[in-house]
Amino acid sequence: MLERKAIMVLLDRNMLIGFNVLMHSLFKYNNWLKDKNYDIIILDDDLKLSNRISIVTKFFECNILFVDVMKNNYLNVKRQGTNERLVKTYYKLEMFRKVGDYERIVFMDVDMVITGDISELFTMPVEYIAGVKGYHPKEDRLHDYINSGVLVVSKNCINDKVYNDLLKMACDIERKLPDQEIINEYFKGKINFLPKIYNVEKRMEGTNNFKDVLKDKRIVHYVNYKPWENHKENEKYPAMISLWLDYYRMFLNEREHIR
Repeated sequence: MLERKAIMVLLDRNMLIGFNVLMHSLFKYNNWLKDKNYDIIILDDDLKLSNRISIVTKFFECNILFVDVMKNNYLNVKRQGTNERLVKTYYKLEMFRKVGDYERIVFMDVDMVITGDISELFTMPVEYIAGVKGYHPKEDRLHDYINSGVLVVSKNCINDKVYNDLLKMACDIERKLPDQEIINEYFKGKINFLPKIYNVEKRMEGTNNFKDVLKDKRIVHYVNYKPWENHKENEKYPAMISLWLDYYRMFLNEREHIR
């Protein structure tokens, strides 16, 4: 019997536009995900019923499952300031809560585009968890810790013990990068590092040290301000923003926009 595997995302109504583009780009290069042994799991952060119906209708060729975020589990979590974006990142810890019998889950932020085949993420050896090192733009180098935008999680980490341990850590102290710091700390010494091509941050545009990564990129990550937001920061990355807009136009040409 083949083990089930899944792509997982955390989604609220404000990020639907990003989800549209992510899904469109994902299936453009990865039709194998429509196989019956793969699921698309959506961690639902207050979607409307109409949103759910629209998503299932537009992406009917794949098996989509909605799982409600267990928000009551986060009531005692200490949060950093009032930044709503950071508050919601704690909900990523839901990827470690057992919601089915999965051999492996690949978690992705929805502020991404897929630019190539990512099947390797489901076949490479991973005993616990794997991720891509974060990027330090001022020094044009990689950090020693993983960015939580793309994570490969094995079945060894999807259980009540890991989930509850992470929740406890979340309640201990305030953190600048909540989920990311907790995951790196908890799995220290057990993390596999993925090639940087699987999480190329938009701020790598113009890099001198990672030109090959930009050329061979498979996943582009729009950290901080999103390409659909009218923010001055995006003017620094014209090529990366143009790439996202190209995929957005392709989506509009092929499907009616999910509302």
